[in-house]
Amino acid sequence: MSARRILLVAYQCGPGTGSVSQIGWEWYPRRCLKHEVTLVTHVRNRAALTAAGAPAAGSEIVYVDTEWFAGPLYRLAKRLFPYSEHSVFLVSSLDYFVFDWSAFRQLREQLKGGPLWEVIHRVTPVTLAAPTWLGRLGLPMVLGPLNSGLKDPRGFGRIMRRESTWLVRLREFSHLFDYLIGSSRRAARILTATRATLAGVPARYRGRCRSMIENGVELARKGRSKSSSSDA
Repeated sequence: MSARRILLVAYQCGPGTGSVSQIGWEWYPRRCLKHEVTLVTHVRNRAALTAAGAPAAGSEIVYVDTEWFAGPLYRLAKRLFPYSEHSVFLVSSLDYFVFDWSAFRQLREQLKGGPLWEVIHRVTPVTLAAPTWLGRLGLPMVLGPLNSGLKDPRGFGRIMRRESTWLVRLREFSHLFDYLIGSSRRAARILTATRATLAGVPARYRGRCRSMIENGVELARKGRSKSSSSDA
């Protein structure tokens, strides 16, 4: 396969900084082995990426800074939900939409001078509740692997209520947002990790879906310290 110029977009991306961030990171250096990669990620990932030796040879990193919004949003979420880290995460994740719009505007300006990439691959977030404007850049776009759609387990109602799972239901509005901005409609391929994820994709776009295992075990990490291996 010949080398391609890939725009790799990963809102979460950094080794050892969380499970989804690890997914974003694993895609980046592996893509760089065979392709010319431009990574677009949040500025908060800069320290972890720099410590890991990024940018890789022949690649570049574009950092998008939305801390002016993310910082106050996180502090507000901590005040509203002091006993629920899950709720804090859900509220804080609204920053993704600001990141995505900012990245879209920035990349659209760069493309005014002509095509710089052949394909867009939006890797993280890995949820269907995070549609993207990037499909409007006029390039073939791949979403995923996505891994979402599982329902709350039965028998844990009290715990789920304590974790403010009503916030999760607000994600259903993402389907309307997806329709309005054409995220799924403009995707050339949607990579899905589970049957639950596939079921969450609008039926008219499932023909574009391809099944792909999203999570795995990094055998090269065998033998490292417990704190290091748990990051995977």
